[in-house]
Amino acid sequence: MKRAVVGSENPVKIRAVVEALAEVFTEDWEVEGLKAPSGVSDQPMTSEETLKGAQNRVTSLMKQTQADLYVGLEGGIEYLSEDEVICFAWMVVSDGTKWGKAQSLGFMLPDEVVEKLNQGLELGDAADAVFETHNIKQQVGTIGILTDDIISRTEMYRPAVVSALIPFGVHKELYQ
Repeated sequence: MKRAVVGSENPVKIRAVVEALAEVFTEDWEVEGLKAPSGVSDQPMTSEETLKGAQNRVTSLMKQTQADLYVGLEGGIEYLSEDEVICFAWMVVSDGTKWGKAQSLGFMLPDEVVEKLNQGLELGDAADAVFETHNIKQQVGTIGILTDDIISRTEMYRPAVVSALIPFGVHKELYQ
């Protein structure tokens, strides 16, 4: 059995990795979530900062434990204008030598959530305040609330994790 570690104890992120690994590989995987610092702000505000957070989680995992794959997932936002904010995530995977990276789909946040972000709240807390939920980031996520569960946070992350796994999958020889 192969082992993958995820730089988070958030069940949504772990589930996305479990599902992606099952789709990409025929082997069985043991997947464990571990605390791994992102080294960026609690609410990354740019694509660059979000990617750096995911990469830092992978690097931290490599120092903590041995695994076949190390996975870092980092959600972030980016201001397109003063009142337009898009939400997305970066996925980074490494085997210690090779790296895979992919970005999730993105979506616009509603004005009320943007107002809470402008007050300094992290996205999960802002969504909880606006939608009167509790710890939504470990459940369906903001995307789940906004799509009435058509797309959950796990479902948003899974295809991006699959995409980050491309250098380790069927055509791995194409990625040195």
